[in-house]
Amino acid sequence: MNYRIISDYDLIDVHKWMDFVKNHNYGNVFQTPEMYRVYKSTKYYEPVIVVCVDEENEIIGLILSVIQREYKGILGKLSSRSIIWGAPLIKDNDIQIFNLLMKEYTRLIKRKAVYTQIRNLWNMDDFRIDFEKLGYKYEDHLNILIDLTKSEEILWKEVYPKRRNEIKKSVKQGVFTGIFNETSLVEKSYEILVEVYRRARLPLPGKEYFINAKNILGDIGFLKFVGAFYEKKLIGVMYILCYNERIYEWYIGSYAEYMNIHSNDLLIWDTFKWSKINQYKIYDFGGAGKPDKEYGVREYKKKFGGTIVNLGRYQKVHNRILMSISLVGFKLWRLIKF
Repeated sequence: MNYRIISDYDLIDVHKWMDFVKNHNYGNVFQTPEMYRVYKSTKYYEPVIVVCVDEENEIIGLILSVIQREYKGILGKLSSRSIIWGAPLIKDNDIQIFNLLMKEYTRLIKRKAVYTQIRNLWNMDDFRIDFEKLGYKYEDHLNILIDLTKSEEILWKEVYPKRRNEIKKSVKQGVFTGIFNETSLVEKSYEILVEVYRRARLPLPGKEYFINAKNILGDIGFLKFVGAFYEKKLIGVMYILCYNERIYEWYIGSYAEYMNIHSNDLLIWDTFKWSKINQYKIYDFGGAGKPDKEYGVREYKKKFGGTIVNLGRYQKVHNRILMSISLVGFKLWRLIKF
């Protein structure tokens, strides 16, 4: 077969792109043209799209990545990394298509980003040898998936007893949850995430990123904002991505002063219930760390039941000197910032 690679957004048939992702077994929101638009409209973010088409100009393979930078100029170069969620998407797991896509992607990205990280959303073991031939190193990485096809009663029983009690306690104290879409509340919810990420000493995308996501993804139902409210105040929030019968926990957090009334617990449980009612089949917790390292977030998520899976990640360093500098720079940033 004569395949052709396209890496110019303007030359890609967006409707065919949408259909390819929607109908692929592993199609996910991170590979949609709508997510491309979110990246494209966000400061310091740069999307990279590579598609493979056949002789009839039908899309048969696709990779969408985003180059994330924290700053402009030389600091932006040092902080640049390319993240791929849930790709490459390939028709019939064709190895020829895989190699064409990955080689072109690597050629495009190697001068733009310090490293690439591919965050798997399904088992990619069939391509492991081929990833390694291209210089991508595999590392274990866990996730937790909730089977929403189970009854609510079974899901409730699978939540650890202590967590169930905390959810009940939260409701008794007057906490309630609800979906919102008002820009003013989205901005208030961002303030919650700022506090959460400051406590964790981790970088958080700018407010612009989430406003863009609201305007592009929210209007078509791909993004929902779930709030926890107490005494008429927004005290906790969860951003969920909704696509192809799957819910992806994107961001979550609550104000520290309200942690004792367990708004995060209620947010998660109520989102389980909302997802079931709206006929989603999988709740994806969005990562649970490396299996050989203690990770408090994983221990927390485990208390809601579900299945732990090791889908792993692939990473390739494109510039080892800049990688070494950026690692030191990140440590200094955490010291200075916090």
